Amino acid sequence: MKKPFEYCRDEDLRGSLNALLRAARKAQNTAYAQRGIITRANEALEVSMNTKELIDTALKLPPDERFALIDELLHSLDRPDPDLDRIWIEEAERRLAAYRSGRVRGIPAEDVVGPF
Repeated sequence: MKKPFEYCRDEDLRGSLNALLRAARKAQNTAYAQRGIITRANEALEVSMNTKELIDTALKLPPDERFALIDELLHSLDRPDPDLDRIWIEEAERRLAAYRSGRVRGIPAEDVVGPF
């Protein structure tokens, strides 16, 4: 299922939102690591096993630990670029300022994602 922002018509804005989500994930990962969740998931991965066994083991984890595991796997495929993230954050801030000042108008959420 797509996240609401993925229906956004503006590719640059979707990129801005993705940069913000990566920043949020990084902060969330720090919180998970502090609670030891990622450590436990990493210990499970250190055991030598095939893909099926790995999936079966992962499915036994509590939902929050599965989320942390998925997040780590996704991050391993798409390493954030700090310079690119900085550029997107600046762009998101610029667009937000333009919206707040009235230079651009927003699109109603129902027009972007459909009725709620």
